[in-house]
Amino acid sequence: MTSASLSDLEGAGASASGPANLLDIRQLTVGFPSRRGVVLAANHVILSLSSSRTLGLVGESGCGKSVTLRSVIGMIPKPGEVLEGEVVWHGRNLVGRNGRDVRSVRGRQITMIFQDPGASLNPVYSVGDQIAEVFRIKLGLGKKESAERTTELLRSVGISSPEKRAKDYPHQLSGGMRQRVMIAMAVAPGPELLLADEPTTAVDVTVQEQILSLLVELQQSSGMAVILVSHDLAVIGQTCDEIAVMYAGYVVERGSRDDVINSPRHPYTQALLAAELVFEPGQRRGRLDTIGGQPPDLGDLPPGCPFQPRCRYARPECAGVTMVIDRPAPEHGSACPFVEAPG
Repeated sequence: MTSASLSDLEGAGASASGPANLLDIRQLTVGFPSRRGVVLAANHVILSLSSSRTLGLVGESGCGKSVTLRSVIGMIPKPGEVLEGEVVWHGRNLVGRNGRDVRSVRGRQITMIFQDPGASLNPVYSVGDQIAEVFRIKLGLGKKESAERTTELLRSVGISSPEKRAKDYPHQLSGGMRQRVMIAMAVAPGPELLLADEPTTAVDVTVQEQILSLLVELQQSSGMAVILVSHDLAVIGQTCDEIAVMYAGYVVERGSRDDVINSPRHPYTQALLAAELVFEPGQRRGRLDTIGGQPPDLGDLPPGCPFQPRCRYARPECAGVTMVIDRPAPEHGSACPFVEAPG
């Protein structure tokens, strides 16, 4: 496994907006102990986000997206831990701070929507009580005002008859409605940053479109920033301003949505785009490419670029690739020094 030098990484990840960023993730490295040693789930990750912007993290399962997201609010599953790096929020590093400091940010300034709303909602309390609790604990509102705000919020996330639905328990709601409740709970305290970890995984395609439209609408109306995690590049492409592509714990490409979607510079990004369903004119079925080989074993990565065993452009020099993004943000950067965007 090849790690870039600190100076190289800082040069590649420095944002043009500098300290004005809402969030800066610097050299973030997260490890989990295993029988084969420490496995790095996030490897020198560098990301930044400004207010009112939406950043998409995309990649296959196990690439480090969710771990990176959870690192922001100090919720890495044990025995995982941050081995190196910083998560800088409003100029203050959250890594290594005590629980009280992190909790003062988590759930108020930064909130999160998890993958499975069924597992995240308490089955023995009504959904209205669970939302109202956010207003009472995080904002200090009274019981009556919390109940009124809960009804308003349920209506704003597209739940009909909100007074009635507020009395329902999670098992009485559909998957799409439970996800709307989770979104309502996340936006209730008026966060500056919303973290959304695969928020459409548990719903069908029709509901997925509704949930994504809702997130975009809420982001635009409130001005909050959003980090959206997905394995689906189409989902990321239709909702995000900026995209970071992850593979085997590394950010392999980063740039604006238009740059990454229209001119992908890393072979893995190109492969992801080729795997999207493309409908040809006059044909009833689409053409779907696949990415050859197997997803990487994080405990047994090749030297250099971890994508080389599956890459059609692989060459001996790939073993010496440092995985440093070659251009500073906000420019369109790639960790592959050999392949440019197709002309």
